[in-house]
Amino acid sequence: MKRIMFIAALLLVAGTFSACATGEALSGKDVVKGYALNGAYTELEVGNAITAVISTEADSVYVTTDKDFIDYVSVRQDRGKLSLEVSPAMKYRFAGGMPDIKVIVPVSNSLEGIDVHGASSVSSDSLITAGVLTVGLSGASGLRADIRAKSLSVDLSGASDMKGSISADKAEIELSGASSARLCGTVRSCSAVISGASGLKGLDGSLLEVEDLLFDLSGASSARVTCNGSISGKASGASSLVYDGNAATEKVSASGASSVRRK
Repeated sequence: MKRIMFIAALLLVAGTFSACATGEALSGKDVVKGYALNGAYTELEVGNAITAVISTEADSVYVTTDKDFIDYVSVRQDRGKLSLEVSPAMKYRFAGGMPDIKVIVPVSNSLEGIDVHGASSVSSDSLITAGVLTVGLSGASGLRADIRAKSLSVDLSGASDMKGSISADKAEIELSGASSARLCGTVRSCSAVISGASGLKGLDGSLLEVEDLLFDLSGASSARVTCNGSISGKASGASSLVYDGNAATEKVSASGASSVRRK
């Protein structure tokens, strides 16, 4: 009797795993669904493996994905914040996981923040202009955009990646967890806090040009810039700062097999 009950239990567990693995089949046919916006948005949040494009061609938000999945993509606008996400439970409902989800978003001239997480990506087909702009990327997410702002704050974590040309009077760049910022352009005053095997590099053969740089590098991280004003800061834990230009090095220290040197 015990043996029969044991076998029945095994079959029940096996059936449960089989059902989870199989899931529901998607249609294999993509459809497009549009959403009108109620005024300009000030913050864009993208999550759950969504690919979003900020486009000058768009007048509304347009979602493209499998027709059996499209109703599970959430487009919400609340107090200036535009959020693009997917219900977490839906990731496991369909066989093979989620389908590709592509979203086109209109340009906002009032943009103050971009938050991308959960293996999502955002790109822009035109220059993003702002007074003060905050960019946050986490969980292997990406941003491809050219940015012009008076003040720019960039925070990348969890193997995230940012590429683009930036122009700012002031920029604060923080990279952690094997993240990468590939940037060119010009910044008057820049602070860079880079840790956990992360890196600040140039883009398409051009380096980020900084007038004054304050840096803190640790944990096998690296930075490569052009600087003709002043450089101050510290490098530790096998990190390196390499710079072009004629910057004056003030209060610079390197420890633990780290280096700060002019190219």
